[in-house]
Amino acid sequence: MKGFTIIAACDARSGIGKNNDLPWKLSADMKHFRDCTMARHDRGEAQNVLIMGRRTWESLPEQRKPLHGRHNVVLSTGELSGLPSSVDHCRSLNDAVMRYCADEGHRYGRVFVIGGEQLYRCAIQHPSCEALYLTMIESVYDCDRYFPPIPSAFREIARTAPMIENGLTFFFSEFKRDIP
Repeated sequence: MKGFTIIAACDARSGIGKNNDLPWKLSADMKHFRDCTMARHDRGEAQNVLIMGRRTWESLPEQRKPLHGRHNVVLSTGELSGLPSSVDHCRSLNDAVMRYCADEGHRYGRVFVIGGEQLYRCAIQHPSCEALYLTMIESVYDCDRYFPPIPSAFREIARTAPMIENGLTFFFSEFKRDIP
């Protein structure tokens, strides 16, 4: 069974959002997110899967729903009305992992968990979580949602040089889970 990758952006205190929105605007981060999560069909790659919580789904701008070129999956223990027919609903992370990471027919490519806070807290502890792609913003925002502490089982394997956009310094970092 293949694993999944968490992708997130957080500030210097691990803040990831405020009032169900991102507190910063970084086009480089949006491009990084798109480049990481979009399959390369010119290389014959299968469509990737994005797993998100209900509030993350609701925070997406209407004109961007579902996120183009990727299979969108929304997690909620309750019923969800108004989801487009192309978007799947799963009741738990385990249900989604069993469906998309065990993809025996190779219908889907890579699997990404894209938020929010509650899902990140569950996903980072899950044994199928293989990697973290984090945008690290070196500023502090007034956030009400936070990324969980990174467990010692993960080690940083790559980090870009710092970049500056809109007066914000940030970098992209990749962590992999150590295999016991």
